[in-house]
Amino acid sequence: MARNPFEEMRRTLERLSEQFERQFEGGEGGETAPAGVSGSAFGTVSVDIAESDDAYEVTADLPGFEPEDIDLSVHDDVLHVEARSESESETEATGAGEGEGEEERSVIRKERSTRSIRRQIRLPGPVDEAGAEAEYQNGVLTVTLPKAEGEETHSIEIR
Repeated sequence: MARNPFEEMRRTLERLSEQFERQFEGGEGGETAPAGVSGSAFGTVSVDIAESDDAYEVTADLPGFEPEDIDLSVHDDVLHVEARSESESETEATGAGEGEGEEERSVIRKERSTRSIRRQIRLPGPVDEAGAEAEYQNGVLTVTLPKAEGEETHSIEIR
């Protein structure tokens, strides 16, 4: 069977992409990557950043989280996004009714577990942190940050 050079190139590009992402991941100290967007050792999330005349809009895919699982803050023109979700227990009871007939079962494979995501996004310019708004709908977080001067830290409430 002949080797597929395109498949080899795809695998090489995936490895390079993973290495690049790891290089720019922020650690516990919260460094930000020169490119302006970084993930963390916990997990990564993809974002889009759009700019209008009066605001920046950051959109992030955070499927599987609830609004109360997500923490947002802005400091020194960096948007900090952190999300954490808990998993179900290792074993659970199943059966037709309460007490009698219930049987305990063991989980054979557990791929769903606690997930944590931390992302820092350097914004293109100063923003009015107090005027920031966030909306979370169907696993998509949208944060609108009005352009302004100042560098205070503010929490952002998710609607």
